[in-house]
Amino acid sequence: IESIRGKWSYITKKLIKSSEYLTVKLSTAIIADSAEIKQYLLQRYSTLNKENIYTIEYGAYENSMHDTSVLDKYYLRKDSYFLVVARLVQENNIHMIIEGYKNLKTDKKLVIIGILSNDAYCNSLNDNRDDRIVFLGGIYNKQELMVIRYSCFAYIHGHSVGGTNPSLLEALGSRNIVIAHDNIYNKEVTQREMFYFYDSNECSERIKQVLEMGTEEINSKKKFSLSLIKGYYNWENITRKYLNTLQNYL
Repeated sequence: IESIRGKWSYITKKLIKSSEYLTVKLSTAIIADSAEIKQYLLQRYSTLNKENIYTIEYGAYENSMHDTSVLDKYYLRKDSYFLVVARLVQENNIHMIIEGYKNLKTDKKLVIIGILSNDAYCNSLNDNRDDRIVFLGGIYNKQELMVIRYSCFAYIHGHSVGGTNPSLLEALGSRNIVIAHDNIYNKEVTQREMFYFYDSNECSERIKQVLEMGTEEINSKKKFSLSLIKGYYNWENITRKYLNTLQNYL
């Protein structure tokens, strides 16, 4: 079985690389969802005309949804928990976040929103939990999710691949302090002004830093988060960038 999985993984990677190559070579215009993805494409495909590659990210809305009945439903209180919203897969580093959190003594919970599948990775997460770690499963009611996002003490973002991540933008739109995996994509979005970790020990240190912040610094970080959405990563701006790009090809 492991041999079959290994071969399938190899074939899948080859198919993805081939699809990327064909897409790049056959496209009239290429849209990258972050500046770092654009840079990657220019470096990987040296014959590309950089004028035909556009950076257009995702957007988010400002969120200030507060509803105590929603928090009561999930046995939560405002500012009493750290929040993770993610697919529970290896590259999102949920295991690293759990290990880092467990090293700390804090009454604040770690709330994880994402489907716990019956696979080896998710089973390992379940085995590694303690009473302060709460798995809420998938939450598909948008209003409830907005309330939970807005009410967290800080958002922990373990995503390590890809460009501009919608979940990270939604955290910023919710005025969240962000503790993010240390990579070029997360730093691009947050302008290197948040807290970053590369392993479980660093995750512990960053969580500890946030716990020790004073009211003035907390408010400053929250204000900065929202400013990123209002100033750039909003749907009005992103839509405008799409329209301007499309006009070049009409």
